Amino acid sequence: MFTARAEYRLILREDNADLRLTNIAKNFGLIDDLRWNRYNQKLLNIKNESCRLNNLPIKSKLYQINTLNNFFGIKINSEFTAKNLLKRSEINYSKLVSFEYFGPGIQDSEASEQIEIQEKYHGYIVRQKKEVQRQLNNERTFLLKINDYKNVKGLSNEVISKLNFYKPHSVGQASRISGITPAAISLLLIHLKKISSLL
Repeated sequence: MFTARAEYRLILREDNADLRLTNIAKNFGLIDDLRWNRYNQKLLNIKNESCRLNNLPIKSKLYQINTLNNFFGIKINSEFTAKNLLKRSEINYSKLVSFEYFGPGIQDSEASEQIEIQEKYHGYIVRQKKEVQRQLNNERTFLLKINDYKNVKGLSNEVISKLNFYKPHSVGQASRISGITPAAISLLLIHLKKISSLL
């Protein structure tokens, strides 16, 4: 399966495939001890280095912030940590640790790449994880109490026709029917809340 075609491709990336799948592969006996040890070492390196960078605060009173701005060619004046700097597009891990105060860094290039990627895409990944959770909740939100979708206020005739024809068991199933819009899903959820409040 191409990760570019995956529904949640920010989480199912090629660069983090080993972090997602090595533990599963080990349980099935698909990898040897050498690969397993390398995986655990990478995890440890990511954890330790992330922690180190996160505990390197930069405060204008404690450090010459102008020197930092000149070195990286940026303009900052608020308090932050070394790890926060990786969010900036113009700063990568190797450039970060070349600054003496943040160095020397780690030699594990795979681990440092993960630290940089996770920090740069942190906000997007958190948002996508919330979307995944929302979808899981929709799969567990059942529509069995709705016998006729004409009773759901606000739905278009086309949506009513499709829902009455397919009779989806859950909101998740309904969302995968062609032509069922996010607005229609919202109306279904509102209707279900009203039904629940009446019980």
